[in-house]
Amino acid sequence: MGKITAAESLQLQLHLTGCSICRTYQKQSTLISRLFTGFQSNELRLDAEFKLQLQQRIEKEMNKN
Repeated sequence: MGKITAAESLQLQLHLTGCSICRTYQKQSTLISRLFTGFQSNELRLDAEFKLQLQQRIEKEMNKN
């Protein structure tokens, strides 16, 4: 994927201003990216306990605001 244009960036910011669902998605995506920076393996599978702990961490971060 390439970079977005200045016009697309402005449209995105305007959309995010009014769309709480997309803002939540953006926050979750940023958090997940930060948690897994440098992680590249497609072979690793997460166990159920780790998934639960990750979901709890995401919810905790989301509720800080």
